[in-house]
Amino acid sequence: MKREESLFNLQFLKRFSTCPAFLMIFGSLVFGVMAGTMAVKFIGLTDNRSILPLFFSAVPTIDLGFFQCFSDILLNLMIFLIAIFLLGATTFGAVGIPVLMFYKGVTISVAALFLLADGNISKLGGSALCFTPIWAATSLLLTLFSTRALVFSKSLARAGFSQPQETVDFRLYLKDFVYFLCFSVPLAFAGSLLAALYVLF
Repeated sequence: MKREESLFNLQFLKRFSTCPAFLMIFGSLVFGVMAGTMAVKFIGLTDNRSILPLFFSAVPTIDLGFFQCFSDILLNLMIFLIAIFLLGATTFGAVGIPVLMFYKGVTISVAALFLLADGNISKLGGSALCFTPIWAATSLLLTLFSTRALVFSKSLARAGFSQPQETVDFRLYLKDFVYFLCFSVPLAFAGSLLAALYVLF
């Protein structure tokens, strides 16, 4: 196996550009957003304010300050990345990873609609400016790594039914996981800054 000379080389990018797997993960996320929207509309989830701030949706608790926002977003990303990594290291990842991303979509839509539940139109622009970028960025990060984990899980399943000399590179998969954990730190920092700006609106 060739040794990688840099982080962002062609081989690194190819591991996250498998179109069918990416479309499956992205579709699961979108369907989750739609399901969450319908749940808010027909079940009235935003009426029960005790279920929020919805920690697992990475909605920062802006009243607690910058560092609390940072830790909330970072911990949320790390939990999802670890869950995706563990599912990808099993043969059940083909089912578990899309289900996890579906759940992520549900939490995002419920949290977004909760922010607008008070009907304060004046804060609509502020919330869109401050929360939409971090939701989009974290969703993209999780979607890309989910694509990698899904492909690895399928390769693991194929290796179990193939000849003994056919193996999967777990060390490379682990290295990609560490890279994405590192990527989550600047994303959490940026999201915390935007959440702090939300207070000014």
